[in-house]
Amino acid sequence: MTTASGDVNTLMSALRGVNPAIQDAIAARRSGPGTVFVLCSAGEVAMRLFVALCLDGVLRREAATQVAQLQAADTERAVRWVAVSGMHLTLQFLGEVPDAAATAIAAALDAALAGLPAPHLALAGGGAFPNLRRPRVIWMGLREEGSALVAVHRAVGEALAPLGWPPDKRSFQPHLTAGRVRDGARPGRALIGAVEAARGTAAAARPQTEVVLFRSHLVDGPARYERLRTWDLQGSR
Repeated sequence: MTTASGDVNTLMSALRGVNPAIQDAIAARRSGPGTVFVLCSAGEVAMRLFVALCLDGVLRREAATQVAQLQAADTERAVRWVAVSGMHLTLQFLGEVPDAAATAIAAALDAALAGLPAPHLALAGGGAFPNLRRPRVIWMGLREEGSALVAVHRAVGEALAPLGWPPDKRSFQPHLTAGRVRDGARPGRALIGAVEAARGTAAAARPQTEVVLFRSHLVDGPARYERLRTWDLQGSR
């Protein structure tokens, strides 16, 4: 076995009682702030995985319209815009994971997501990280009717924590990434104004019923996302 960091004996001791299949495939665990253990068999292929809520066709088309409006305002071409076909709401990012661990992750999510209701979501304006004065990421906000999204996000985090992925300590801020500012570029006033104007928009909330375990393929151009497993949430309230 190979380790990215940490002591193997300490790590395996922490994993006692966990499904043996997981121990054989992966031992990824935080031992302290900023420290992540990653163990895989020598030569084993790692996959870049994340769990996300997918958009239905209506919400995707609304997002495409808003992205097109923002892109038209980007006269400086300062932003690399996200392909709407791959747009999603990330619930948890897992990073590089040994190939054999995907089965254990899927099994944990099988139980966690069973019977959960679908979140009802709508677009709700936009903004930028860290802020509109120094934007690095342009995003579109989401508004929820009810609290199902919080429950789904919590269920995913609690299911994956015993496998070595503790929930993110940052507050969950649902959003869709619309684009990323190019290195050294500065968005113009027209784009900033378009983002600010989008804050007042709101459409009817619709059920978003698909949670997916994705594999991300980093290639030239937009990343390609491969579905490894899909869960259907209950669409009624």
